[in-house]
Amino acid sequence: MQIAPIPVNEIERLQILRNMNILDSPEEQVYDDLTLLAANICDTPIALISLLDEKRQWFKSHKGLDVTETPRDFAVCAHAILGEGLFEVPDLDEDERFFDNPLVIGSPFLKFYAGIPLIVEGNLHVGTLCVLDYEPKKLNAKQSNMLQALANQVSMQLELRMKRQACEKLSKTKDDFITMINHELRTPLTAIKGALSLMDKNAMKLTSDEKSNLTHIAHRNTDRLLNIVNDIIDITKLSAEKTKLNWEVTSLAYIANLAADLNDTLCKDYGSQLVCELPDNHLQSLVEGDEHWLLQVATSLISNAAKFTYPGDTIILTVAHDVNSVYLTVKDHGPGIVEEMVPIIFDRFEQINNAIHKPPGTGLGLSICKKVVELHQGRIEVESEPGNQTIFRVVLPRVHPNVA
Repeated sequence: MQIAPIPVNEIERLQILRNMNILDSPEEQVYDDLTLLAANICDTPIALISLLDEKRQWFKSHKGLDVTETPRDFAVCAHAILGEGLFEVPDLDEDERFFDNPLVIGSPFLKFYAGIPLIVEGNLHVGTLCVLDYEPKKLNAKQSNMLQALANQVSMQLELRMKRQACEKLSKTKDDFITMINHELRTPLTAIKGALSLMDKNAMKLTSDEKSNLTHIAHRNTDRLLNIVNDIIDITKLSAEKTKLNWEVTSLAYIANLAADLNDTLCKDYGSQLVCELPDNHLQSLVEGDEHWLLQVATSLISNAAKFTYPGDTIILTVAHDVNSVYLTVKDHGPGIVEEMVPIIFDRFEQINNAIHKPPGTGLGLSICKKVVELHQGRIEVESEPGNQTIFRVVLPRVHPNVA
């Protein structure tokens, strides 16, 4: 048995499958109707809509077959998705790739296969519409053309599913935005108004300390309000790609050191200590990018670590490099991030509820970080062990000193 090669765009292909949220979903009549048509047109007892993830082929619809999945290594569909059109094997017993396949020599004892890739997002082959038989055969031209037409319909259904989910996500984002605005803007405005109102009505009665305290309240909430507005402006510009980056060669170690200075007081206020592990030679950590935006990323990751870790913790800020990349890493030893939250923490307005210090915020910080890093042709990674530690790592292309 020959196991099919991995497609060259496997990472993108699997990501689309995950984004569809279709694997292990309930049966749907629209897909069952298409497999029924495929089986009748091709005169086969079995027709499947097969989607291939890392280790299996899972059947969104399975006409004539009781199982809902089989190992990917056994899947003839894994070979079919490598091509552009009909992949037909008239006699699986006579094909060196499949004659000893467990699904051929054992139950269900398949002998014939014909499948057409399901193509979405331009050229991502996520699975197949296939027909199978217990006897050798070959499709005629009309059957082949009709199977292709039905496969096109399945692909269209998958595309519609993605568009519907995108609309639902947009609607949720709007709702989340309204909720955030209602709370995060109203709260500081109420505090500012309250402080100013007390000063206005009781100006002659208040002591200097009381006036100073009210002024501090107004100042603090004004800063909070300004940060919220800036976050909203930043994510809007970045999403609309209206931000013009000031490209220059700069040292990520220098930026990290500056971010550490800016966050030192914040870390101390939350009871944590910030420790920097930076290279002595800043030429080892050269990157090309916008210093202002990269500083914002470093600052945001450090401040998040301070807010989401225990008092007395040591937050470690590290800059390292290899031949091609420079790495900025922020590690804390707080409660961590549960596995199911990791894929969505970079989404807008998503906030983790285990903050030690319950800080206010828009839920835009990590989304802004991710967008900025991607605009610099880099990536941001997260590793978390709940109850032990969380690591955020920014990876950027390295500029070598002789090039700079």
